[in-house]
Formats: sequence, C-alpha cells, structure tokens
Amino acid sequence: MSYYFIYNFNDFYENSINKEWTIYSKVPRIRREKNQKTGYWEYSKIDLNREFEDLFTKYNFDPKKENILEDIKSIIKNNDNFLIEKKEFDGKQKNFYERFIYLFNLILQIRNTYSLSIEVNESGKLAKIDYGIDFIASAVKPF
Repeated sequence: MSYYFIYNFNDFYENSINKEWTIYSKVPRIRREKNQKTGYWEYSKIDLNREFEDLFTKYNFDPKKENILEDIKSIIKNNDNFLIEKKEFDGKQKNFYERFIYLFNLILQIRNTYSLSIEVNESGKLAKIDYGIDFIASAVKPF
C-alpha cells in the first residue's frame, strides 16, 4: 500500500502557480534526529507508508480507505478534540497534526543524507567507518 496526497500551491498562497501536485509516500527517506542523551545526530531510514498506516490506525481511520480526508474533515466539523489527543510515536507524545506534518515534511524532503559514522570498540580502536549516503529523491511521480 502507498499513500498519496494531492495539493495545489494556489490553495495556500495567492497568486502562486496554479498547478496540482500529487506526491507519494513510497519514496526512500532518511530522518535525522538528535539523541537527547548523547547530543549526537542519529540517522535512520524510514518507511513512510508504514508510519502513515500507524498514524491512521492509532486515530481509528481505515488506512486502506481511498480518501481519509473526508473523515478528518468530519471530525473537525464536529469539534471533536480526538485529533489533538497525544499518542506515542517514536517514544514521543504527539497529536495527529504534529505527527502528520512531521511525516508530510519527510515526503517533501528532496535531499536525503546519512552522514559519516565512525564506531570505536571498547579498547578505543576503530571498529567501523560508514561513509554515508547522499541522494536526491522526488516524491512527485515519476520518481
């Protein structure tokens, strides 16, 4: 399963280009987060399809439904605060909107970098060097 989102810049910015874009979540992405204990940045691959499915499931949306937007609009229209309830994602408490925007921003992330990583063993000797990767990947079809 793959999720896709359709939007038009003109819906957000007046006098911008009136073009509809479809972006897909089935793209390779690397997320970068700071480790709060060590203070170092950590990099990992992320499966956005699985993360969106987890998000939708935790908020009782059918992840296989063609158009989840109508369900979201219905909840907002009814002033239901369900979507601002915090749930756990990656060990952190986030509401639906925070998690959705985080994942959506990863889809829009064009450049993906996994930086140099050096591991040292217990005796202080070099154990492993990973020179990392750096790639450009568009979420707009054809990728």
